[in-house]
Amino acid sequence: MGGRPRMTSSTNLVTTISGDALAVGENTAVSGTISVTTTDVGPVTRSTAEATFTATAQSPEGGDAYAVADTTATADGADLLITHSTNITGTGDSSGLTTMIASSTSLFALDIEAVDLPVGTISVEGATWHDDPCLTGIIEGNVATLDASAQAAGDNTLAEVDMSVMTTDVISSVSASAITIA
Repeated sequence: MGGRPRMTSSTNLVTTISGDALAVGENTAVSGTISVTTTDVGPVTRSTAEATFTATAQSPEGGDAYAVADTTATADGADLLITHSTNITGTGDSSGLTTMIASSTSLFALDIEAVDLPVGTISVEGATWHDDPCLTGIIEGNVATLDASAQAAGDNTLAEVDMSVMTTDVISSVSASAITIA
C-alpha cells in the first residue's frame, strides 16, 4: 500500500502550533510568524515551535477599531512539554482610535522512546499578560503578512503547513497552523 507511513500519537511525537490575527478598521495591519522543527534521532525525539501574531486597527475619531490575535501549541506523545505564552494589548487615541494585540507562544517537547512515565506527560506551562499603550505609528491602508515553516527530520516523518492571508478595504486577517509528526 502506497502513501504516507502510518503514524499515531501513541508511538510518535505530534507537534501542532497555530495562530491567527484579525483587524477591523479604516486602516489595519496584521502579521504572523510560525515555525516548528522536530527531529527524531533514534531513542529521542525533540520538537521546538514558536508562533507570534499581531493585529493593529485604526479608525478616525468616532470610528470603530477592533483587533484580536491568538496563538496555541501542543505536543501529543511527549514525555516532557514546556510551553509559554505572552499576550500584549493596547489602545491609543492620538488621531482617532487605535487598538493593538500581540500573541506569542513557544514550545519545547521531548519524547524518550523507552520511557513511559506513570504520571503521563510532565507539563510546564507559563503565561504572561501585559497592557501597554499603543506605540504603533500611523497605518495607511490594509496589509497582511505571514511567514511559516515546518521541518521534520528522521525516518517516517511528516511536516505540513496550512495558511491563509486576506485583506479588504476594512479587514486584514492571517491564519496558520503547522504540524510535525516524528
